[in-house]
Amino acid sequence: MVAIKGPNGVVVDVPGSIASGLVRSGQHFYVSAPATSAVEPVVETVVQETVPVVETPVVSVVAVPEQSAIVPASDAPAEAPAQPAAPVEAPRGNASRDEFAAYATALGIEFDAEASRDEIRALVAGKE
Repeated sequence: MVAIKGPNGVVVDVPGSIASGLVRSGQHFYVSAPATSAVEPVVETVVQETVPVVETPVVSVVAVPEQSAIVPASDAPAEAPAQPAAPVEAPRGNASRDEFAAYATALGIEFDAEASRDEIRALVAGKE
């Protein structure tokens, strides 16, 4: 057995084959003092108090939901009006064909499916 000192300062006895690997890693060092127990075991005696058991009756609580108003379909409010779409920001001049196509579609401008970016851009410019 060889005594080595670990990074936390504790000296321990380990077999020589293990010690050489630990020292080679640079985290442990050979020491000449034999290993001693750095921590004495602590034995505590715990005294538990007994608590008297009290029998209690079992009570069941049932929650009753409040009556909700049932609205017949004929009296149901109509669908909420559609919110106006947020203003769409115009693409930059060098934007792709797809960006100009999406912008033109958002503005309600119709264009040919095979229209080029510059053609769609001209339609958008004429609409603005």
